[in-house]
Amino acid sequence: MKFEISYNGKVVISKDLPDGSYKIGRAQDCSIVLNSNKVSKYHALLIVKGNRAAILDTDSSNGVFVNGILIKKQLLNTSDKIEMGEHTFSMESGATPRRKIELFSTDGSAAFAAKPGETPESSPDYLLNSSFEVAPEIPVNKLEQLMNLVDGKILFPFFELVKVMDYRFLMAMILVTTIGISAFFSAIPVLSWGRNITKQESLKRGQAILKQVVRENYRILSKTNDTSLLTVAAAESDKDMLEVYILDAKTKSVLAPTKYLGKSINDPYMLLALGDLIDDGKLDATKDRGNGTFVIAQSIPYYGSKDSALFSAENPEDPGTPTTIVMAYFKIPQSINGIYEPLAVAGLVSFLLALVSFFLLHKMISQPIKELHDQLDAALKGENIQMVCNAKFPELEALTTVINFSVTKMKSVSGGMAAVPAGIPGGIDADNEEMIYLKSVEEFCLGSTDGILVLDSSKKVKYVGPILGDLLGLRPQYALGQNIGDACRDGSFSGTVIDMCERVVSSIGETQTASLDINGVPRNLTAVSHRLSNGEISFILITVKMNA
Repeated sequence: MKFEISYNGKVVISKDLPDGSYKIGRAQDCSIVLNSNKVSKYHALLIVKGNRAAILDTDSSNGVFVNGILIKKQLLNTSDKIEMGEHTFSMESGATPRRKIELFSTDGSAAFAAKPGETPESSPDYLLNSSFEVAPEIPVNKLEQLMNLVDGKILFPFFELVKVMDYRFLMAMILVTTIGISAFFSAIPVLSWGRNITKQESLKRGQAILKQVVRENYRILSKTNDTSLLTVAAAESDKDMLEVYILDAKTKSVLAPTKYLGKSINDPYMLLALGDLIDDGKLDATKDRGNGTFVIAQSIPYYGSKDSALFSAENPEDPGTPTTIVMAYFKIPQSINGIYEPLAVAGLVSFLLALVSFFLLHKMISQPIKELHDQLDAALKGENIQMVCNAKFPELEALTTVINFSVTKMKSVSGGMAAVPAGIPGGIDADNEEMIYLKSVEEFCLGSTDGILVLDSSKKVKYVGPILGDLLGLRPQYALGQNIGDACRDGSFSGTVIDMCERVVSSIGETQTASLDINGVPRNLTAVSHRLSNGEISFILITVKMNA
């Protein structure tokens, strides 16, 4: 059997399919791969047997359409057009006319009972695992690929969640998730920044303490030149100063405190600091020993008399090489406040911004919709009002146009009976009102994409729109005048409609809504009554949203 697959009207593959079963979908392990986000991973199952073929919807998201009608399982004719997203299948063979399928197993074998009374178990065996050349990928540009990815991975799941969850809760979740991700990726650099700030401030404090020791010992040496009087008492009182020494720059031995007198320095970090002060002439030095401890050092500016060899006669302003140096082991305090306080402030600010953003987003979205709701409510109460969208939302502006058109139609149907159509003798009586109503509904169906059903107060069918008739197999020539329960083979639909009609009548004509799966697809139903001029409820209009 020859099949042609088209994408947006362009044939992308033409292939003769041998007998067998073919998975159709977006997944790469399907026999027929359709590269479109409007196609589910496992969208449908196509079964070919001789000159016959059948199609089974395998719980796809967007459904399978045969000649524009949503189906779950269907035997196919050669003239049928099978649509899955933007792809269209057509076939050529001497296929037999379509007949009703009573049983349809998951592998499609029951679709090919050899005779009308034959059971699936007695049907002939045939190949179910035939291979098929994968349809070529439709070339798309990078931007379109990115948009398809965003639609498939973000927007479509979001729209599915909106069907079952309050959008405000979803908005809050998105904001919290966004802030959480931002905080996660920014925590490391902010934490590093906080630690660096704490380290720099602590080292400044340590050098300030050493500077106090330097000043005190400078006075001692200036007055007495006696190294035995040197002291480190000003630094020992600080808990972060682990060890403090005054060293002889030449011998690198300890001059003070007296308990370490004469001790030689062999710590490599201290020796490096001494090199910075003696060899490089720096005023202070800092060396990181790791584990939060540092070696910090400063030279004491005492250089002996002018007769000293250390004094530079060529340049009296040059102080020469220092003779004594103050050096200490300093520990950086692990202050929680100093490190984490910036993070806490940033987190609090982010939380407050999230609350403000959520409030603003909620108002931005809900306010225009509330205005349209108030205008629609006034229009349905009979006020002469033209709905206007005051926000620059193209979608809401388009919706406003549709609602204005619908309200105008509703007024002409339910209340706009003043003008008597031509050809109605004797003006408008009850019979003429009914005729005008049905005629208006019929005209409205011509421009509507929804399924329309009109029942009288006794639940008898008065009008069936073509879209609903194709969806349910409800043919007007057989259904008109019958009770909806007898005319419709779908018991769940007829039962739901009858219940809605009773609620409309008992609630004095208020609009009633319901949700129902029709051919495996959830649909929203709305029931509204029409009253005659004498106040009697004559008709009940049932609308089935096809784009739900």
